[in-house]
Amino acid sequence: MENYKKREPVKLKQRALKDGSTSLFLEINTNGQRRYEWLKLYLVVENTKADKKANIQTLELAEAIRAKRLVELRNNKYGFSSFDNGKGDILSYMRNRAKRISKHGTSTICRTEDVIKYLKKYSGHDTLSFDIVNNKSFLEGFIMYLNRHKIKVCGRVVWRKPRPLTENSKFTYFTVLDSALNSAVREGIIPNNESVRIDRSLKPKRTKVEKCYLTKEELQAMIDIPYGRNNITRTLFLFGCATGLRFSDIVSLRWSDLIETNGRIYFSKKQIKTDNLVSAPLSAMAIRLLPKRREGDNGFVFKKTPSPMSANAFLKRWAKHVGINKNITFHCSRHSFATLAINSGVDLYVVSKLLGHTNIQTTQVYAKIVDESKNKAIDLLPDFLDDNKK
Repeated sequence: MENYKKREPVKLKQRALKDGSTSLFLEINTNGQRRYEWLKLYLVVENTKADKKANIQTLELAEAIRAKRLVELRNNKYGFSSFDNGKGDILSYMRNRAKRISKHGTSTICRTEDVIKYLKKYSGHDTLSFDIVNNKSFLEGFIMYLNRHKIKVCGRVVWRKPRPLTENSKFTYFTVLDSALNSAVREGIIPNNESVRIDRSLKPKRTKVEKCYLTKEELQAMIDIPYGRNNITRTLFLFGCATGLRFSDIVSLRWSDLIETNGRIYFSKKQIKTDNLVSAPLSAMAIRLLPKRREGDNGFVFKKTPSPMSANAFLKRWAKHVGINKNITFHCSRHSFATLAINSGVDLYVVSKLLGHTNIQTTQVYAKIVDESKNKAIDLLPDFLDDNKK
């Protein structure tokens, strides 16, 4: 909360006066400009209990004025005539908020648009006021709608039969709405978030999903089979296995991100998801996967790239042809890179840097996966000294 207050556009400030008292004023920051509002409220030197009580009351009044100014500022920014009657359109607010916070990619915007679509379908309206959505009954009904809703089209993938939303999808969609309501509370647009009154057992829950990765043998088997030899997704996936880059970073990779120095080719790129810079030399495998560069071409390295959904659909067909019974998605390439590197003896700290992790604890998950796979391998070995098997 303290970090949030530092970013608040309306701050309550104090200035010591010569007589020992303290003057209270507001610092208001809007559109890069700063202005001050002197409240003509003062804290006195606390010599008695009455002085202390008076100061508490003065601070409460000053804080109430600060909150009022913040509400006025927010209402003006988002075009809400008044938040007291809850008539502002929450769908517009969610869309604007998604654009503000999604500086490093489009995933937040896409998820928000999905939630807006479901809210419209559930309610039957194209606009929804805060007072309608921020209601316990409405929110519980929306959860029930997500529980029974089925989809047939996902990206470019069309299924034969409609499928229910996954538990993690339901969790994500409700979290997007819940976060928007919490944000509106912090910004003074609504007084409270009614979702806190919903029984926790009714709320969607995240389910733990094991990180899917390919072993060295599985990856080699996929490479050896000619399936989809000319499909761009095949190239992108193998490039991910060779670099550890995410799908979003691979499809946005430009020739200007590749640097040749001292006989080696390096990539240096800001990650779309985190905005952190990651740099590493390209392996021989990664270099072989690079398309031929046209003279003067400074555009994207990989042209005509698929959507994530289309890529995942191809990968599942590819794995099925090989006989690999795993839920392969494009992100498996990143997991495979990490586990293969650790299995090959690469230091965990180095792997962390190659993946662009800012916290090595994130990378330690892969070390645990490798340890578990080793334990399973050992458990498969026969015990020739077991008397029960003689």
